Amino acid sequence: MTVDELYALPGGEFVAARDAMARELVKAGKKEDAAAVRALRRPTQAAEILNAVARSERPTVDRLVKAGRALRKALEKGDRAKVEAARDEISSATDALLEAARAAGGTDRVVNDVTATLQAAAADATAADLLRAGRLERPLDPPGFDALAGLAFAAPKPPAKPTGPSAAELQATKERERRERRLAAAREELRRAQEASRKAAEALAELERE
Repeated sequence: MTVDELYALPGGEFVAARDAMARELVKAGKKEDAAAVRALRRPTQAAEILNAVARSERPTVDRLVKAGRALRKALEKGDRAKVEAARDEISSATDALLEAARAAGGTDRVVNDVTATLQAAAADATAADLLRAGRLERPLDPPGFDALAGLAFAAPKPPAKPTGPSAAELQATKERERRERRLAAAREELRRAQEASRKAAEALAELERE
């Protein structure tokens, strides 16, 4: 048995087949290979379905991967027409693969995990290779896919329209002007008081001299 054949088995048969494969490798004197096989983990339900779909729907998986590659190139070049075409192809391939996953017994939770893995495969070449190999042990996360989608599909924002000051800003301006007027009046009053004080001091000095 090969590793590919091992991952093609139903989940309930994986562990027994893996251990049997490792024993055969030990008998053949391939202890390092046996250790590597023993380290393989039974796929989760979502990963098991993904592995099965990767084998049974290989042309559609290839279509998804190709469209993801086209999307990344279109984004780099800023070609919106090609971005939209790649997006439509990704959506079409994803829908077909999700239908296959449901037909294989995927629950809503499993289908969510399958969706995340398909998104990852469309967004990242490494994830695409893992999916195509059909040896997943668990679903993949879509690193940066949301951000990628946002860059690809967000419509350009119209320029902001110039607007006048808000009511709060007008009120704050009026209050500031009132404070400035009060401060100017207080300064003038202080100046007058200081001038009167100076004159009074001069008059007192004159009287003292007399």
